[in-house]
Amino acid sequence: MLFYNKDITDPSEICNKLNNYFCFVGSNLVQSLNSSGNIDFMKYIPFPNKNSMFCSLFTPDEIARIIQRLPNNKAPGGDGKVQKY
Repeated sequence: MLFYNKDITDPSEICNKLNNYFCFVGSNLVQSLNSSGNIDFMKYIPFPNKNSMFCSLFTPDEIARIIQRLPNNKAPGGDGKVQKY
C-alpha cells in the first residue's frame, strides 16, 4: 500500500492505516468544508430521489429462517453464540 509516497507492506501497519483513515474520514471531511453557519440538508437534497436505495423491512420469522439455514458446525461469532440452540 502506498501511503504518503511510502510503500507499506506490513499487514498490521496496513490495517492500522486503513482503520485510522476510515475512522476519521467523516470528521476530516467536515473540517475541510466551508460552513456558512446555516446548514440545511434540504438545500442539497430538495426532492426525494425515487431511484435511491431502500432496504425493505424484515420480520422476525425471516430472521429465524435465515438463522436456521446457517451451518451449525461453524465456530461461534463474537457474541459466543452458535446457530444450534
